[in-house]
Amino acid sequence: MERQKAISLKYENHLLDIAFHADLVMNNLVLVELKSVETVTPLFKKSVTNYLKLIPLRLGLLINFNAAHLKHGITRITIGREGKDFFGGRNNISDINLTNSLPSSRSSRDT
Repeated sequence: MERQKAISLKYENHLLDIAFHADLVMNNLVLVELKSVETVTPLFKKSVTNYLKLIPLRLGLLINFNAAHLKHGITRITIGREGKDFFGGRNNISDINLTNSLPSSRSSRDT
């Protein structure tokens, strides 16, 4: 987990070393943006979408701590494969093989 991860941006051959800070980046797979606001506006959702495209990641969570119940303050935001190669492609979510990571819970039916 990385907190306040600095994200650089290249625009028209100019490099901005720190274009924005991501609140949390979990295992180079999930972006988490934290808010404490009255209501989550479309602007907040669009910001998370833009961050996902720049990093690039596919999954973002926008968490509003000002909701009556935390489960009502979580917004899941996903995108396709857009974005720039930020993490070197090493931890791309499509490269992860989940089939062999856990033993089968139904091994008696597999035979």
